Amino acid sequence: MRAAILATCLLTGSTPALAVSGALEDEGFTAVVAVDAGGPECTGTLVDALGRGVLTASSCIPEGVAPDGVVVTADDGTSSVRSLRYIRHHEADIAIIHLDAVLDLPAMIVSPGPVQYADVGKTVHLVGFGESAADAGDGGVRRWGTSTIASLPADQFTTTTGESTLCAGDLGAPALERASLGFVQVGVASSARCGVGQDSFVRLEAVVPWLQAQGVRVSTSPLDSVASYRCDGPDGPLDGLQPIAVGAEIACLPPTWPAVGERTWDWGDGRQTPAEEDGATTHAFEAAGTYEIGLCEDVVLPDGDPVSRCTGHVQAWVCPEPDASFRIEQGDTVTARPTAAGSSCDTADYWIVRDLQGTFVASSRNRTARFDLDAGTYDIEHRVRTYVGPAGVTQTVDVAESGCSTLSARSGAGLLLSLLPLLWRRRR
Repeated sequence: MRAAILATCLLTGSTPALAVSGALEDEGFTAVVAVDAGGPECTGTLVDALGRGVLTASSCIPEGVAPDGVVVTADDGTSSVRSLRYIRHHEADIAIIHLDAVLDLPAMIVSPGPVQYADVGKTVHLVGFGESAADAGDGGVRRWGTSTIASLPADQFTTTTGESTLCAGDLGAPALERASLGFVQVGVASSARCGVGQDSFVRLEAVVPWLQAQGVRVSTSPLDSVASYRCDGPDGPLDGLQPIAVGAEIACLPPTWPAVGERTWDWGDGRQTPAEEDGATTHAFEAAGTYEIGLCEDVVLPDGDPVSRCTGHVQAWVCPEPDASFRIEQGDTVTARPTAAGSSCDTADYWIVRDLQGTFVASSRNRTARFDLDAGTYDIEHRVRTYVGPAGVTQTVDVAESGCSTLSARSGAGLLLSLLPLLWRRRR
């Protein structure tokens, strides 16, 4: 693969852009192809996983298509495919070319997620077969450069003029964002102003359903920053902030676009489940914790190489059912100690002591509570609350005369004498 060159002209007009080495990234751009429909030379992107659909600008294809049809050519100059079938979008400046034969290249990943205001200032790669400067006459070579998202007019975004821009032959070129396993396409060039103004790009999130309706098997993995699927718990969508209980059933729905390969849910707890094609797949977690739910696709590329692509962005926060059980220890005091382990899901511990007539005696908000009680019989209630609900347990305890201090019944002198052994024991 030849080293790529910076894909455009600069703001200074016809001054050629400086050549840069793009050899390390050039393999990620093989799906970008030259498009010749008998009008202006343009650029397109193979976006069909079956190798038959090329996405470009509709303004690249004249109303009366050339007798020879549309010719799509890969960068090596030998992989050319003709077509007489194309469909323009009814509103956006894009078109899909249905090739007569398979173009034996891996398809570009297409992001169906929105380009948002938070993306202004983000770097995008521009790849095209246009000229390196106005009237340079050196089109027909795949070049690439980087630019920055500048603004977001309706259904479009623009890029800055001070970096790489698009020239003649770059109309229909893709704008790409870097992802974990390569690049994803987020836009199609609807202008090529060669530095005299901001270039405009059709945002793809609005047209992915249209592409699918035209029979294009759009590849949509990996989706690093896109909410490509959803998982619901008993109280609504999982977002890592709304906890669910251990054993509660969740349901995950795959993306609405067709699968390119076999899909599998990875629940993050060591278990995997084949994804239902037309409905939700259910799961229940057996232990508390935080789990990253991933969706994987096993894809066979046109060259026959198998690739497994996974994305994970849904988190499940699983909390144990509240357990208020406790044990009683008697010594100098009556100690109430929880038997369940504490967790990050706990929000409150509360203890209430009453006599058998129901009269309030004492309370505590400590996790382990200690009470000085007179001899008698008491009900000790432990109330706990976690993020998934409350629980309460009551035990009855008999306190003997020697079981704990009865300080309230003693005089001041007797109080001091009774404290001395206790203080001595506590200092040792």
